[in-house]
Amino acid sequence: MKYLKKYNENINIKKEKNLNGKYGFFIFLDIIDQLKNSFIKEDYLNIKDFNIFFTTDKIKDKNKLSDILEFKKSLNVAYGTLIHIRNLRLSFYFGVKDYKLQYGYHDDLKRMIYKVGEFKINSSFLKNLSNYKSITLISNVLKKLVLKDLEILQKSKLDLKHFIDDKFNDVKIMDIDRTIKIINNSELDNYVEENKLTEYFDSWCFKHSWYYSTYNYVDRDEENTYFYVKIKDIDDDLNLIKRKTDIKNIKESREEEATHVDPDSGDQPQVLEPMMKEPLEAGKLKINKKDNKKLKSKDKKKFLVKYYKDLKRILDKINKDLIKDKGYLTKYLYKIVYDYDKPFNMVKIDLQWLISKLKENPEFIEQEEEKIK
Repeated sequence: MKYLKKYNENINIKKEKNLNGKYGFFIFLDIIDQLKNSFIKEDYLNIKDFNIFFTTDKIKDKNKLSDILEFKKSLNVAYGTLIHIRNLRLSFYFGVKDYKLQYGYHDDLKRMIYKVGEFKINSSFLKNLSNYKSITLISNVLKKLVLKDLEILQKSKLDLKHFIDDKFNDVKIMDIDRTIKIINNSELDNYVEENKLTEYFDSWCFKHSWYYSTYNYVDRDEENTYFYVKIKDIDDDLNLIKRKTDIKNIKESREEEATHVDPDSGDQPQVLEPMMKEPLEAGKLKINKKDNKKLKSKDKKKFLVKYYKDLKRILDKINKDLIKDKGYLTKYLYKIVYDYDKPFNMVKIDLQWLISKLKENPEFIEQEEEKIK
């Protein structure tokens, strides 16, 4: 699969606020599940400057997709874009680079992407997507990923292109731990003697920022020489530190933010600006603090009862969720956060309060509803 290899131009998004966000991505995955598409594990580590890049099989029913998206306010960019590209052969995609996940549509024939959403993530976010059916084929991959390691491999890949000579460009990320550059022996011997390869390669790697986070080694057969850069095993590193340092004081994380790296000077993936129609009407009434002041006392009580019921529905879903990975609570509460314009932490407190109320009186919500009739 050789996606996104050559592009004539690079069109950047003018305003990030024009893109859909994190909550929209959850709905995006739900829709992919409904359409019975699946993300495919194929050459996902070597798509231009993406750390990872996944596409699904072809979207078979774009009319059905359009009907579903039309009233999804959190995917209004996805809907507006689809209207303009529905005649193309499309699949869904998502990719990660610079600690940001982006998602949208992929033109399977032209190898072009239409980005409709983007937001910041960490490795834990990817590990917590396994609830979705569309993720099944790649779930084991996502659970093993460490974004900081992928950033290091991406840097080493860009640098290895210039090792020995730029004309030797057979460089790729082999897996989530290793980058490799392959040079034919007949050409390499003109630059470095065989018995000095290991020392020469180590000296070259030493000049780069990723040196202390990696091992490097050289292998050779009758035809080629293979130069490897491998992520260090964190356990081995910590065992060395334990001898001189109290392990409790070590707080370094493999997930700390990496410094921004300039992209490859070559052609970049073409990201087309979202194409939107006029803003859609909100599908549901969204009452914020300003609106709430205008409500009469009885209306406020009705609003509260509706809020209780929605919280109860979320609680029922949480109780039925057998997997309950680290992200399950976030996944369910985001709908309440969005619909009621309330901070996430406040919704969590409200949910805990409702749980205690229902434990005291299982009919609490029904009784509150009776009071306003």
